[in-house]
Amino acid sequence: MASKNPHETLEVEDVEQRQKRLPNAWLVEDTLERLDREGPATRESLDLYFDFGDRRTFSIEPPTELLAKVRQFLPQIEQSNAELLQRHPQSIDIEHIEETDEHVIQMASEPKLSIR
Repeated sequence: MASKNPHETLEVEDVEQRQKRLPNAWLVEDTLERLDREGPATRESLDLYFDFGDRRTFSIEPPTELLAKVRQFLPQIEQSNAELLQRHPQSIDIEHIEETDEHVIQMASEPKLSIR
């Protein structure tokens, strides 16, 4: 939608108005001026410190119940993998479908599901 007034005025605030709107703007300006005078900044020269608090490390005991279940499962998966290696590769190929397979869910070429 076109403006009724074809001439628009850009209002520019003065320093005092900007300081009221952005009370900490002087901090940025002061830092930029100091960088121009002193050259490359370091964390120390900018007084930019963040207190990360207490950063001590400590050990955490692992969840022993979970580890026991994993240790119990590993031999079973190892045995299953050994059995799979002894089978014919085509018999475990999920993309190979025999005509004798009764219940098969197969993706059609269109984005719809085909069940046979």
